[in-house]
Amino acid sequence: MHSIPHFITRRHLLALSLVGLLSACGGSDSDNNPEPQPQVNLLPVAQLDGPASVPERTSVLLSAEASSDSDGGIVSYQWQLNLNGYDDGQISLLPSGETATLKVGELAEDAEIEVAITVLDDQGADDTFALILTLEELDRDQLPPMPDNPDEAVTGVDADSDGVRDDVEIKILELYPLSQPERELARMGAAKYAEVIASGTEEDDVKQTLAANELAKMSACFVGEYGMDASKKAAVIRALMLNTRERQQAYDAFDRSRSGTVGNSYDPADLDCQLPQE
Repeated sequence: MHSIPHFITRRHLLALSLVGLLSACGGSDSDNNPEPQPQVNLLPVAQLDGPASVPERTSVLLSAEASSDSDGGIVSYQWQLNLNGYDDGQISLLPSGETATLKVGELAEDAEIEVAITVLDDQGADDTFALILTLEELDRDQLPPMPDNPDEAVTGVDADSDGVRDDVEIKILELYPLSQPERELARMGAAKYAEVIASGTEEDDVKQTLAANELAKMSACFVGEYGMDASKKAAVIRALMLNTRERQQAYDAFDRSRSGTVGNSYDPADLDCQLPQE
């Protein structure tokens, strides 16, 4: 048997050592082509456009169309309405994708609410934007101020000359803050009672006859609106208008003048039963 030469053994050992060293230093082909890192999803940006203030009995369109997503697309719009504890009004939000309609009905007072939009992108990220809106109650500002002495004269104070005593107008708004039709009907009734009181004070037969016809129209309007509750509703207005002894006496004088007379009847469908607040 022949022995392996010594120098050949050392050469082989040196070659094996170099191969091992290269492997340890990362010299393989796989290390020259690292796996690509996943891209980071950029968040979408929510945006909401609308007016700063909205008067009562108004509908406005709110838009989130300016919202964006720089590395994808928005797939969902989620709308939220926050009334901040205000519950004495008629406020609703009707979403429709990128837009929503805010409906503001009757308000008892001014209010500040919040509408928020949350957008969701195609990779599940979201962003939220909130818009603060002031809701404006209009009717109170249209009323005249409370008179210093509302009961000083039988006819009372009617500073805006609309046929209704100023103190009664203010009380009607307090009674029906969220119903403009009821306010207008009540104001019409108050105007008719004002004609009755004036005719009773003057004891003018012609004026009393005209006032009786107007009172019959008022009764028909209340029946058309309230049905079986018409007499109760009319009694509220009557009490407001006949709140002093002198006014009650004027009404009694009118009532006596109608004794034995035949009153007219009216169909509420043929009448204008509203007295709008100008």
